[in-house]
Amino acid sequence: RHLGLLALVPEVVGEPVTKTAFASMLAYGDAVVASLALLTIWLWLSGNRQARLWTWIFSVVASLDLVNAIYGALTLPVYNYGIGAFWIVLTCIVPLLIVTQIMIFIRLKG
Repeated sequence: RHLGLLALVPEVVGEPVTKTAFASMLAYGDAVVASLALLTIWLWLSGNRQARLWTWIFSVVASLDLVNAIYGALTLPVYNYGIGAFWIVLTCIVPLLIVTQIMIFIRLKG
C-alpha cells in the first residue's frame, strides 16, 4: 500500500494533482494502512494471539481507505489530470487490492 505515497510526488502524477486534497488523503491513508499491515504481519510471525484481531482491524481500515480513495478519484475527477505513470496504479494495482481485501475477509470468516 505504499504506492499511494506517489500521489505527493509531482514528477509521477503532475504538479496539479499533488496540490489536491485527494493526493494527501490517498498518500496518508495508504501510509496508515501500510503501517497496520506491517504490524499485523509482525504479530502473525511472532505467534501473538492478537494477530487475528489486528488482521480484522487492518482489513476494515484498508477497505474503508480503498473505498475512500476510489470515491475521491471519481469525484476529483482524476481522469481530467495528466497523471503520468500513476495510471498503472489506478488500472492495475487498485483492482488487485480489491480482490486481495475480499480474499482476506473470506479467509478471516472461514
